[in-house]
Amino acid sequence: MTVTRQLTKTAARVFGQLEGGGNPVTIFTSSVSLQPATRVALAQSCAWESVVVDRTRRSMAFYLPTGEPVDFCAHAAMGGVTQLLAPSAGSDASQSVSFTTDHADDTTRYTAHLHDHNIVALDLRTVYEEAPVPHPPTVRRILREAFGLRAGDLTQPPPRQSADAKPPYPTLRNASVARPKTLVYVNSLETLHAVKVPPVTNHHFRVACDAIGSTGVYLYAFDAADDTWACRQFPRASGYPEDPATGVAAAALAVALHKAGHVRDAYKCTQGTAMGQGSVLLVEDIQRRNADNHVSLRILGRVETDESEVMEIEEPE
Repeated sequence: MTVTRQLTKTAARVFGQLEGGGNPVTIFTSSVSLQPATRVALAQSCAWESVVVDRTRRSMAFYLPTGEPVDFCAHAAMGGVTQLLAPSAGSDASQSVSFTTDHADDTTRYTAHLHDHNIVALDLRTVYEEAPVPHPPTVRRILREAFGLRAGDLTQPPPRQSADAKPPYPTLRNASVARPKTLVYVNSLETLHAVKVPPVTNHHFRVACDAIGSTGVYLYAFDAADDTWACRQFPRASGYPEDPATGVAAAALAVALHKAGHVRDAYKCTQGTAMGQGSVLLVEDIQRRNADNHVSLRILGRVETDESEVMEIEEPE
């Protein structure tokens, strides 16, 4: 025996800067909890990440297009927030919502706010982890073979002996607010946007990421003209070669910069430029408790809905 479930399937993009920009996400919204096999099948029907939103429980579950579940995905959560706050979800005039995830413990909840123009502010309270990569020669080999980056592309700016001298940029470090990303400083915007893109079939790249305990390489350069951080994210094995916007990676970079001495109220990161999917991610209000590595921060970005439809699926009773 089977039962028919009715879902809303929404295609959206998060962190979009220009037309067509942002990170795509497919949002499956239901008023009941779907079975794990159903969720995996839905995820595997998507080209990018997806999120399953349970309106009744105010819970979200995140998936890669391979069907692999992930603990948390910032842009997917921000897309899911727009569905939790949709008028039909019974949220009336409220523009704030708290929610949990399938992988959170009973005491962990997330809070988000929906502002004008579909700007979502996602508040995170988490443990920040950072450490040097366990084997720098392996990382340098990845950078050379997978991206075409040479040692000269990774050198830090020369130190200045002045009161306004800037500290070094964090590089060759695994940093995490949810999943470990390998931060790599690149000293030229032109070089950053010209790097090779590892193909999805590059098994060696995945093995190398596993060897250094990373879920992806996050290259970044400082754009002094715009006072922004230009970034590119290459996932370990997500089913696509490059990510146009990565909220957890931008947040990890912002906390790493803050910790290294590049302190500011907000960190503006751009991503997806070389892909033609220009994105802007804003990380602000970073608060660190050095004693236990707990941090709180806010990630902001715009959510744009491309299309939405009601669909029906069959599940075993």
